[in-house]
Amino acid sequence: MTSPLAGRWASGQPEGTSGNQLAYEETMKAGAIVLAVLMLLTGGVWIGQGLGYIKGSFMTGDMHWFWIGIALVAAALVLGTAALIYRPRRA
Repeated sequence: MTSPLAGRWASGQPEGTSGNQLAYEETMKAGAIVLAVLMLLTGGVWIGQGLGYIKGSFMTGDMHWFWIGIALVAAALVLGTAALIYRPRRA
């Protein structure tokens, strides 16, 4: 006779997490990484515009956009790092 839990352990899922919860957490992690990359790229453009390297915008040469870009890049690094080191909790 086999244990009712034998199938769950064999499924490869961490103990104490349902398949739906695990899929949700992985989807949220991927979404956070995509958002962090978009924030990083946007911040880089704003930094370039604020410093005057990227022409053709009302933001060109305005140092406010440089500092806003720096803040966005810092937030992107925090979000991306948190998403990459996150591990699902085991109950």
